[in-house]
Amino acid sequence: MTSQESTLNKYYSKIQETVRQEYASLNRRTLREPEIIFIGDSIIHLFPIEELLVSRKVIANRGISAYTTRDLLTYLDIHVFGQAVEEVFILIGTNDIGMGIPTTETLANLSQIITQLQKDYPSIMVKLLSILPINQEQQFSETVGLRTNQAIAELNQAYAHLLTRFELVELLPVPMGLVDEIGQLKLEVTKDGLHLNQAGYQILARDIQTQLT
Repeated sequence: MTSQESTLNKYYSKIQETVRQEYASLNRRTLREPEIIFIGDSIIHLFPIEELLVSRKVIANRGISAYTTRDLLTYLDIHVFGQAVEEVFILIGTNDIGMGIPTTETLANLSQIITQLQKDYPSIMVKLLSILPINQEQQFSETVGLRTNQAIAELNQAYAHLLTRFELVELLPVPMGLVDEIGQLKLEVTKDGLHLNQAGYQILARDIQTQLT
C-alpha cells in the first residue's frame, strides 16, 4: 500500500466512523422502527430513498460510502436494527473489487452477513442488488480504479451461485435502463463512471419500487 492509499484509507475510515455514530444515535431515537432497511456502500448511502420510494412501511437508509463487505459484516448491528425489520436490500462489493480484496473473502463475508441477518431475523427477506457496472471511458479511470466490468460480472455470477445456499434471499438484476448496448453504465446516468446521478437513481428507484413488500 502506498502512502497516498494509506492516507485515503484513514480519511474514509474517519468519515465512516462519524456516520456510524450518527446512525447509532438515530437508531436509538427513532420513533418507529423500520420494516425495510437499505444497507451497503456509497451508491446506497447517496440514494434519496425518501424522495424516490413510496411505501406505507418505514424505510431506513443505512449505507456508508467506501464500504466493503468486511466493513458491513463488522458493523452489521449498527446498520440493521430494531425488531420490526421484514426486508433488507443490500448493495455491496464494488469496493471489494476496487481495493483488490479476493473474491473468496468477499463471498465469505457476504455469507456471514446473510447468516447473521437470518439468525437475528428468522423471517427476514434479503434482496441483494447486483453490483452495478461502471463506465470504462478513459475520463473516469481515476474514479473506477481497479474495477472492470468483467470483474463485476464475475462477482455477480459468484453471488448468484452463493445465494443458492440460502432461502428467502434473492439476487436482483441490474436495471436495464442503467446499461448501454455494450454493458457499461450509461453516460447519462452517472456522474463519474461509478456513482449514479439523479437520473440514474430514478431508474434504480423504479426498479426497486416493484420489489417493496
